[in-house]
Amino acid sequence: MGYAVTGFQQEIMMANFGFGSRNETFTEMFGNGRGFYVPKFQRDYSWGEEQWDDFWQDLAELQASGEKGSQEPGESFHYMGYLVLEGSGGKNFRIIDGQQRITTINLMILSALKVLRGLSDQENSENEQREEQIRNRFIGEMDYVSLLTNRKLHLNANNDRFYEQTLVQLEDMPARRLSKSNDLLKKAFNWYYERIAESCKTSIDIANFISRLTEQLFFTTIYVRDEINAYSVFETLNARGVQLSPTDLVKNYFFSIVDNNAEYFDAVDRDWREIIEILQSEQIPDFLRIYWNSRRKLCRKSRLFKSLKKEIKSEKQVFDFLRDFRNNADIYRVFKNPEEGDLDPEQKMLLKELKLFRVKQPYPLLLRCFKMFKTSDFTKILKACSILSFRYNVICGLNPNEQEKEYNKICLELDHEKEAGFVIERLREIMPPDETFKSHFETKTLPKSRNKIARYILLELPKSRNKLDISFESSKYDIEHILPTNPQEENWQEFSSENLNIFSERIGNLCLLKKKENQHLGNKPYIYKLDVYKNSKFKTTQAIAEYYPQHWTPEAIDSRQKEMARLACEIWRF
Repeated sequence: MGYAVTGFQQEIMMANFGFGSRNETFTEMFGNGRGFYVPKFQRDYSWGEEQWDDFWQDLAELQASGEKGSQEPGESFHYMGYLVLEGSGGKNFRIIDGQQRITTINLMILSALKVLRGLSDQENSENEQREEQIRNRFIGEMDYVSLLTNRKLHLNANNDRFYEQTLVQLEDMPARRLSKSNDLLKKAFNWYYERIAESCKTSIDIANFISRLTEQLFFTTIYVRDEINAYSVFETLNARGVQLSPTDLVKNYFFSIVDNNAEYFDAVDRDWREIIEILQSEQIPDFLRIYWNSRRKLCRKSRLFKSLKKEIKSEKQVFDFLRDFRNNADIYRVFKNPEEGDLDPEQKMLLKELKLFRVKQPYPLLLRCFKMFKTSDFTKILKACSILSFRYNVICGLNPNEQEKEYNKICLELDHEKEAGFVIERLREIMPPDETFKSHFETKTLPKSRNKIARYILLELPKSRNKLDISFESSKYDIEHILPTNPQEENWQEFSSENLNIFSERIGNLCLLKKKENQHLGNKPYIYKLDVYKNSKFKTTQAIAEYYPQHWTPEAIDSRQKEMARLACEIWRF
């Protein structure tokens, strides 16, 4: 979650954009009467559980270092990266970059205030004073006529009303269905509320938590005078690859170790260039952490450079590290680009599945196992990782950070366990059980952006019966939405206007057709689609016309998806 400080700021300042920058804590930004506005049409709030948990773990590490006493300078602070704010000299600023972090900090403060209210049996009047002071300082002062808060933070057009009327006021969450981004705001608030309530049992605990949050996190804040300069800075920061700074720090640290020996310096430079040729610069930050965690106790991105610096201190250690790092980079490249490697067809397809699932968690274990086990055993482990990822990540959407911890434990256990069967059994312990998997599958929705996942599922389900051998990568077959994604309501009167969109994305509403057949059907009513379904080469598509010959209803989608979920439990298991 943390970002390493680099020297990029001076380069940008020399470009004469007309701005100033300084390091400051959240208190220094929000505690002095300023107002902050997310531009109306900037993207909505989008952080999810993985980012919330990363942030929470950063705070937990701050607390732990405070309890044991800071071991190194800077241990009691956590760097949160740069913010870009635009303002013309007054007290109001537009947030050009950093809105996800700032919004999340505000949600954490509001969650803590709600926990504080729940401590009504303890020092009630003092708690009310604490709440008022915290609210006035970071959220905004209340207008005693309207009873609304003159907020310091204003979100974009889609999020601001829900933020103001429900979250800032600490009202009960609405029962109605919320937009996707407002639902994320609600879930983030509840997620932090649960954890703060668990860890803070007194009002002093709450005060200490908010102090840690607002005084020990600091940003590099870049202030610009106008919108053109703001976006020029924003684009330049991104173009300079600020996200790569942990990797740059590692490279520069290695150079500093061998700086007194020109031959060694050139060798490190040559090795590093080879690694970049293998992986490309943008992949190195992910791979550096994957490689590190394949052999050591789990290290989060914000602590990676510090951990590496503690372990690697000599010239020999630098070269030993780079040699192994480079060899594993070759393996990782094959993992990410299976067609380039000398792999059997099953391994290539399983690696493509992991890429399709957009998961990172299995790679440290796979990296560890690739050289450790014979090909047939590695294939079994790879298949188990694919099935586990499908159940855990794709369908159940469980916390990937918890999953990552379990993968790391297995990596460490391989220091003394040498059997592939042990790995399979440990992976089975992480896998969601049938009941959990089945219940999530029965209600799973897949938006059009995940049509490739839908095609994968619909091709795998009939394999147990039809022996089909069609790759999910094939473009010959399309996803047909039986209830269209943009239906004419008069043709689908079995569905209310509220649930049209929900049911159109349900897995039970999807089937496979040849591309031309799907294009021909378009948005036609259900009765016109039946003949095409009857003549499909896919028995699962034929079955729609057989079992639902007259009407397509919410009940039909539920029924079909439950049967698919039952089959899925048989197929995705190891």
